[in-house]
Amino acid sequence: MKLVMIVMMIGLSAMGQTNVSGGIYSNTTWTAIGSPYIILDSVVVFPGITLTIQPGVTVKFKHLCGLEIRQSTINAIGTETDSVTFTADTVSPIPGFWNSINLNGSTNSVFNYCNFYYGNIALIAQQSGTLSLKNSIFNSNQTGINAFSCSIDTCIFSNNILNGLDNLSNSTLTFCVIVNDSNGINQMHNSSIQNCLIECNRSGIAGTSGGATVTNSIINYNSIGGVEGLTVNINNCIIDSNHIAVGGITSMANCELMYNQLGFLWETNCVLSNNRFEYDTLGVVDYAGYSTGSFVCNTFCNNVSYDFQLFPNSTILNVQNNYWCTTDTTSIHAKIPDYYFNNMLPIAIFTPFYSTECNNVGPVPFSVPNYISPCNSNSTSVSIINNKENTISLIPNPFTTTTTLTLQGTYNNPSLFIYNLLGQEVRSIPVGTNKQITINREQLSSGMYFYKVMDENKEILSIGKMILE
Repeated sequence: MKLVMIVMMIGLSAMGQTNVSGGIYSNTTWTAIGSPYIILDSVVVFPGITLTIQPGVTVKFKHLCGLEIRQSTINAIGTETDSVTFTADTVSPIPGFWNSINLNGSTNSVFNYCNFYYGNIALIAQQSGTLSLKNSIFNSNQTGINAFSCSIDTCIFSNNILNGLDNLSNSTLTFCVIVNDSNGINQMHNSSIQNCLIECNRSGIAGTSGGATVTNSIINYNSIGGVEGLTVNINNCIIDSNHIAVGGITSMANCELMYNQLGFLWETNCVLSNNRFEYDTLGVVDYAGYSTGSFVCNTFCNNVSYDFQLFPNSTILNVQNNYWCTTDTTSIHAKIPDYYFNNMLPIAIFTPFYSTECNNVGPVPFSVPNYISPCNSNSTSVSIINNKENTISLIPNPFTTTTTLTLQGTYNNPSLFIYNLLGQEVRSIPVGTNKQITINREQLSSGMYFYKVMDENKEILSIGKMILE
C-alpha cells in the first residue's frame, strides 16, 4: 500500500499566526508565540502521538474543517486567566461553522480551561479510557459535546443550537452549568449528574436509559421538560418552573417540584417518596394507566387544579400514606377526582394519609456552583464572554481581607454579584467604567461563594468561584 505522507504545513505570517494542514506524525506543542493556529483542512494527529496546546493558544478552523485525534493524545491545558480557545476563522461566525475535534480512539486526553465556540459537534469524545474535561466553556455550537467515558467537571454549556451534551454515556457530570441550549442533555446512558444547574433549555434532560442518576441538581425553567427517561433515578433535586418537570423515571426521592405546569407524568412503574409537589398546575397525571409501584410520604400542597389527574384508561390508584396539607377528606378528594366524580374514571384510594408531613420531605440543602439563574424578565439568553480582548480576573483568590476584580476590554456598565452556596445574592457592587475595583470581605464569613459579572443588558460576562479564608 502506497503511503502518502501529508506534511504539516507551517507558515508564520507577519501577525505571527501558524497555518496547519495535513498530518501530525511526531509529538508537537502549540505555543502562545505561534498563536493563532489556523486549521486549513482536516488535520489528523496520528496514532501514538501527543499534541500539547499551551495556555493562551487560540485555534481557528476554516469552514467545515476539523481535528482528528486518531488513537493519539491531545492535552489542551489552559489556566484560569489564560485559556485555550477553539473557534471559527471568520469575522462572522455561526454555530456549525467548523466541524469538530474528534477523539477517535484517543487515550488519556485532557482539556482544562478551554473554550469551544461555533463548532458542529465541538468535541466528539469516543476515546479509549476516560477523557478529563474541566473548567471549560461550550458556547454557540450546534452541539457542545458527544460524550462517551468522560469525567466532566465545572464546565458551562450555553447557547448551543441543538444540544449542550449529546449521548452522555458511561460518564460523570459534576458542578456544571447547562443553560439556553435546545436540549441541555440529549440521551443519557449509564451516567451520573451531580451538583449541576440545568436551566432555560427547551428540554433539560431528554431521554435516558441504562441506569442514569441525577443527584443534588437544580433543573428549572425548561420550556418543555425537566427530566424525561425510562431508567433514571433522581434524588435530592430542585425541579421548578418547567412545563413538565419529570416523566417516565424509575425512582425519585427527596425532591422539590414547584411551579411546574405538570409536576410528574406517570408513564411507568416507579418509586416516589419524600417529594414535595407544591404550586404546580397539576401535581401528577396518570394518563396511560401506569399508576403502579410505590408512592408514599410525598407532600401535596397548593397545586392549582389537581394533585392527581386520572384518565379513563388509568388503573385503580393507590396513593395511601401521603400528606395532603389537610386532614379534611372532602378537600383531599376534590383534588383527586376519580370514579365518584366521573364513573368513567378509576377509583383513587388515598386513605389512610398522614396528618403531618413526613420527615425529610423535599431536598436537603445542597450547593450548586454558579447558581445564577439566567431566566428573568429582561433576558432570554446568556452570553459567556471569555476571549483575549475581553478578560476578567479576580486576584487573589482565595483571599482573607481584600481581592481585586480586574477588567480588560470594553464592557457596557457592568456590575459584580456575589452569591452564597444556596444561590442567594449576598452582595452587589457596581463596576461602571472602572477597570479595577477592590472587594472588601466586610461581613462575609469564611467559605466558598460564587460570583458573576453582568452588564446592564443582563449579559453575563464572567462567572466563577470565590473562596474566603
